[in-house]
Amino acid sequence: MYEEVNEDEKKFEVVFVSSDRSSDSMSSYMSSKHPSWLAVSYDDPKRDGFKRMFGCAAGSEASKVGVNPRKYGIPALVILGADGEVVKESGVKEVEEFQGGGVKESGVKEVEEFQGGGC
Repeated sequence: MYEEVNEDEKKFEVVFVSSDRSSDSMSSYMSSKHPSWLAVSYDDPKRDGFKRMFGCAAGSEASKVGVNPRKYGIPALVILGADGEVVKESGVKEVEEFQGGGVKESGVKEVEEFQGGGC
């Protein structure tokens, strides 16, 4: 979806926040699955801060990083507008449908609307 929507011009950005168990696991996953995505460094304390802010964490790490209540496990996708406000708390279904071809046009339209004029 990322590559298709941004094909002609950048319309949105993805920032990955890992729940991997190690920096090496995160690096391996990113290089094989999503090499063009930005990511919060594994050792950056903001990584746990984002998890707390949005209530998204793997079950095995939720209490350790202070995610309470835990709204979403993994995968989780929080969509933010250009102003940083939450547009959609759980966008996983939309991305999965887009990848299957089910909501391509509406998915692109939603991303364009979410972007609000720039990334």
